[in-house]
Amino acid sequence: ELSVEDFEGSSDPSQATVFLGDEDSSWGARRWLEPEIASMVLNQGETLTVRTKVNVPKNAEPGGRYAALFASSTYESQDEQGSPVNITSRVGTLFLIKVAGTIINEGTLNKPEIPGLSEYGPIDVGLVFNNTGNVHLKPQGGVLITNFLGQQVADIPAPEWVVLPESSRRNVVTWDSQYLLGRYTARAEIGYTSDGTPSIASTSFRFIPWLLIIPIASAAAPLLSGVSRLVP
Repeated sequence: ELSVEDFEGSSDPSQATVFLGDEDSSWGARRWLEPEIASMVLNQGETLTVRTKVNVPKNAEPGGRYAALFASSTYESQDEQGSPVNITSRVGTLFLIKVAGTIINEGTLNKPEIPGLSEYGPIDVGLVFNNTGNVHLKPQGGVLITNFLGQQVADIPAPEWVVLPESSRRNVVTWDSQYLLGRYTARAEIGYTSDGTPSIASTSFRFIPWLLIIPIASAAAPLLSGVSRLVP
């Protein structure tokens, strides 16, 4: 069975999309989708290509519109007690539609999400982008890591991710270095248009490997005490 739903972005950066079932969204386009068939029967291993027409109204406002086309199937199985149960599964494809006109490409980047103090790496860097425009954006860029001397120690690429209008979404990249010590700065530079100025945000964090420092300090203490007794 084929069905269509509106979807939209979420204010929760960890949730990419929200599917709305039978509800309409102000960003929705489910009523624009017209699959050529409503249902199908396939045997195992068979495939079928289904064409879907997108009917954009003449009075549609410029910007992004979003809908999903789902194919769902239900079959009867049995639970552990032998009672019949219906199991439904579905897969879908997303339609990201851009209506021509006054397009607003705007967004902001939060400062990188990194624990202020860690013992060792690797460490994840969270990048939250907020889309404040009227069309989906595809931010991408990288994170530059420098040490307390200002020297570059890592350049981590941030692959492209999609952020829907009026929503926020997190992308996570990883710095793979293991043994680190001292203060570092992460500078994220994320672009979201081909000709616009990228968004830049930075934060500082520290590494203190206590499990390594404490034994070394304990071993060095008697030696330093002996030296102090030898010095008049």
